[in-house]
Amino acid sequence: MFMGFFMLIFSLTAQEFPKPQMMRKFKADSLVLDTQKSDGSFKFREKNSQKWGLHQWLYRGLMTRELIPTKYDSLDFIPYNGSFTAVYQQGKVGIYLSPWVFENAVESVACQYDDHEIRLIETIPYLAVKKQDRWIWVDWQSGTEYADAPADTPQELSPPNFVSSSGKNAP
Repeated sequence: MFMGFFMLIFSLTAQEFPKPQMMRKFKADSLVLDTQKSDGSFKFREKNSQKWGLHQWLYRGLMTRELIPTKYDSLDFIPYNGSFTAVYQQGKVGIYLSPWVFENAVESVACQYDDHEIRLIETIPYLAVKKQDRWIWVDWQSGTEYADAPADTPQELSPPNFVSSSGKNAP
């Protein structure tokens, strides 16, 4: 009984990701699976535009769900239980909300910053960004800048004195 249950679970989760077929479907010249989460998410670069997008394979043929549209020069995977991730355009970084957390996920912070760092303060994620060689806080949900006390490094920033636009900083 136990061995049969193990075999059933193994056979349901061991389905091979159809990488060559996905590359053809998306006309991609590069495709990278998110091996950290094993949730079927993958990013790919479209051959003609050279732009990256993020999709989730639904484990049924070639069915996928778009997580981030194919329009960025680069992008990071959405972290496990993460509310957002970094996207990049023309050497600048922005933020894209997680569609697993937000029903209408969008680019909430435009790609206009030189660097970024996510700072966990009492388990709440805050976004520090570098702009014109100075670090400031940005509300990762609304894109509002808080530049009242810029710093030379993200570690030197005073603790943020704002709550995100939804009234909380984490879902």
